[in-house]
Amino acid sequence: MLTVEEKIKHLRELGIRGNMTEIEKMYRGQNFNAKDETYQQLLKLSKEYCLEFTKLSGLISTAKDPTKIERYKKEKNEILDKLFPGHGQIFGGGDGLFAIIGLVDLDGYNYINARVHFNPYSLVHLKEYVFVASNVEFGPKEPQNSKDMQLGKIIVGEDTWIGANVTLDNGTLVGERSVIGMGSHIVTNSSLKANSICVGDPCKEIKEIPENYETTVKKPGKEGIRTDDEIQQIIEHLEKLGINGNFEEYIKALKYEKYNTLEPTIAKIYELSHKLCSEYNSGNISIRRRKEILDALFPLHGDNLVVGDDIFVDCIGTVKIGNDVTIGNSSTLAGNITIGDRVKIGDNVTLQTTGHEINYEGRKLKEDENGILCEISTPGFVIIAPDLVLADGTKVIPDKYVRRNTKEGELITSSR
Repeated sequence: MLTVEEKIKHLRELGIRGNMTEIEKMYRGQNFNAKDETYQQLLKLSKEYCLEFTKLSGLISTAKDPTKIERYKKEKNEILDKLFPGHGQIFGGGDGLFAIIGLVDLDGYNYINARVHFNPYSLVHLKEYVFVASNVEFGPKEPQNSKDMQLGKIIVGEDTWIGANVTLDNGTLVGERSVIGMGSHIVTNSSLKANSICVGDPCKEIKEIPENYETTVKKPGKEGIRTDDEIQQIIEHLEKLGINGNFEEYIKALKYEKYNTLEPTIAKIYELSHKLCSEYNSGNISIRRRKEILDALFPLHGDNLVVGDDIFVDCIGTVKIGNDVTIGNSSTLAGNITIGDRVKIGDNVTLQTTGHEINYEGRKLKEDENGILCEISTPGFVIIAPDLVLADGTKVIPDKYVRRNTKEGELITSSR
């Protein structure tokens, strides 16, 4: 974690010129003039880096030449160095990243997924081993005052996992070794206890995580179980996509068993899946190529599949889709989902199940007996019965069978 003086030196090295007094005040959490010319330079340069970062993600998703891919990855890492001076090791780094230079301190071993926004009105400190899922918002999107501002503070303790679609307001503290459930809203001036599972809007602690905590794996009924023939079909599909190796961990995921997401073969499947999603979501893509990507991501889909403009599939083959299914523009799918025939899902729908083991080795990565890094995931499931309509904003928590139409913005927590 750099001092204010070291951050100012970093800005000078990036070519920002002028009086740094207001920026120094900003970094110290004091009132500053948001109309300041040098501050405006900082905003402009930061946005340019973020746009370039997303552009490089798109180039990686379509590049065929390994040399070019490595060059693009190197350029992305250089942008991370500029946005997060003094950072520790960073994993992930999906498209849609947004941050202002120097406002975010990363202690190390932090995982940052796609479309994570560190908004300009917060000083954020992520301690070691903080995993951030997709579509997370740190701080407000708009300032309280257009001229004189004082940034709020957000601190996330070590060994913490923040689920997808979480919003953290200013003045919030997340205790160490905690889990924040997807879709939660951590409201202003909240202080969440350490060793806790926290969910909701407003986000509250609902369960303590003891040292011996063990996540229970729940398995679906026959509607959600992948048959041996389907598993073989998926593996043959992956081999055609160029994935070869030991599929043992991947098969565990398909069979609803705990699995290591960092095992080399399944890690390649994750990487390809994220790459295809990034390409699908890019602006310059033909209808034909989009169909090819859908076929690649969903080897078990039926006829007449229609999907909107923005998708996220965590792992190829873990989503099974029936015939005549229509999925809205901003859906997040993730994995281990079964959608029946003739289902219609409105815009901005979130269906997401698989997640990291809550207390695996204190949330720290470690090597197994074969020297392979481990990050254990626990598969869940979501099953959507045929002939249903899921309205806009529907969210479904893990291990649920949806048997009825939903209302706008509804959270499905039961299987009625």
